[in-house]
Formats: sequence, structure tokens, C-alpha cells
Amino acid sequence: MTDLKQIMGIDAEPDFVRIFRHRHAIPQYTRGHGERLLAIEDSLADQPELLLTGNAFFGIGLNDCVNASNQTAEKVIAQLRNRH
Repeated sequence: MTDLKQIMGIDAEPDFVRIFRHRHAIPQYTRGHGERLLAIEDSLADQPELLLTGNAFFGIGLNDCVNASNQTAEKVIAQLRNRH
């Protein structure tokens, strides 16, 4: 939370936090994950400033998470550039 406050000026505590630990395993998506993800993206289409990233969305493994996070960071940078 300290990093979030320092970088974005947000000091509110989250309303809900849930942590999943998968010891000695790579988690798997449940059936229908792709369809749910498409529905979520469709519902957020009118809010381009709201971006999703992390292993819950675009890849379970570390490489997938890093790749998705880099893509999200590029989108944030582009949005910030377009504001000015």
C-alpha cells in the first residue's frame, strides 16, 4: 500500500482482499474462464482507463504475467500521453 500511495497518491485501504497461495503447483483456470473474461472486457469497453492485469486474467505463469503487465503499462503510458 505504501507504493500505491507514493506512486498514485492513493491512501485508502482496500474494502476486500483475498490471497490465494498455490504451493508447489501452477493454478488452472476453471471451465468457462475465457468466456467470462470476454464478458468482463465487453462490459468495460466504455471505460478504457480501467485496465485489468494479473494472473487472474491473462495467463497463470510468470512469463504470461510479466508480458500482460508490460502491455498494461504501455496502455497506461499511452493514455497519459493522450491527456496532455
